[in-house]
Amino acid sequence: MDDYNIDLSEGIKSIFPQSIPVPDLAACYEGLRKNLPSYNLNPKPQTNVTSRITTEEIRKRACSSMARGLRPFKIVKNDSDTWVICGAGPSLIDSIPTIRKLKRQGAYIITLNKTHDLLLEHGITPWGHILLDPMPWVAEYVKRPRMDVRYFVASQCHDDVFEALKGYPVFLWHAAQDIEDGTSEPNIILRKLWPNKPWWCIPGPTTVGLRAPFLASQMGPVRPRVFHLIGFDSSREGTKLHAMPKKEAEDAVSGTVTLTYKGARYQFDTNNHMKRQAEDFDGIIDNMMEYWKRDYLPKDIDLIVHGRGLLPFRAACLGLHATANDNPGSVVAPYIPKRGGAKFIPELKHLPLTADAL
Repeated sequence: MDDYNIDLSEGIKSIFPQSIPVPDLAACYEGLRKNLPSYNLNPKPQTNVTSRITTEEIRKRACSSMARGLRPFKIVKNDSDTWVICGAGPSLIDSIPTIRKLKRQGAYIITLNKTHDLLLEHGITPWGHILLDPMPWVAEYVKRPRMDVRYFVASQCHDDVFEALKGYPVFLWHAAQDIEDGTSEPNIILRKLWPNKPWWCIPGPTTVGLRAPFLASQMGPVRPRVFHLIGFDSSREGTKLHAMPKKEAEDAVSGTVTLTYKGARYQFDTNNHMKRQAEDFDGIIDNMMEYWKRDYLPKDIDLIVHGRGLLPFRAACLGLHATANDNPGSVVAPYIPKRGGAKFIPELKHLPLTADAL
């Protein structure tokens, strides 16, 4: 098992100067990331997490979904600059009061996969729901669809998903590569067969939760810039990987990641899919300058990660974790858990990704 040392005692200020111009942020991000360790899953999985369907299937599903005559996501009117994106990690439950508070303040609540029904059980109706996973069992994720929820369904989703939501407000989008150059699918097939129809390929990370800000950033008239990421644990808490009963993916390979802080070891029980999500979060920081250049994300984007687990621990390292004042249920008690979770450092304050804030 590999151990990695993280020293957060100086916080974010030791890495970022107090005032820097936007073009110099790339160097600052590079310096920041050099202060963070890479991490491996132990045991190492024998398979890589790549696309779960073939390129040919991506083309086929893009054409099938376009033939349904669904409205493109771009026609949906967005009037809030704040999205609360709700992942299915165990810490989601502790943040239910905060989700309610943010909704009262005008934020749009966005659910993913099975969190749609979970939030409804807690009396919270989401503004929108996003689906990306191409597997057929995703059709079972939404069992209580509503006419007042906007369902943003990626074209690569299985036909059964579209059938399950038939008659409800479904809006189509297409999942592109991380950095889109127009030479990948489904971009090619859409340009060839649907040149006169409106469609948009949205780039971004591999998981639906981290792709959500990229989708939101292409909407209007108000362009969302504040993104609360809740339930993005990316590791187990005890034996639970999700906030609700959910079967682990058949192609998931379990293992542990161990990080060290001031001599204390933090072990995260996770799998290759969840580890990839944590890596994708790091990738957003790595590629932020390119995303800004291509206008994939707003230059004044504000990422606020709540909860505990592998990804929130990484967010705390970057100064992007919610404080206890932001979310009383977001910070765990000051002890070292054996599985999942992490002890967050009280002096780490939330830092927006803007030049002015730096």
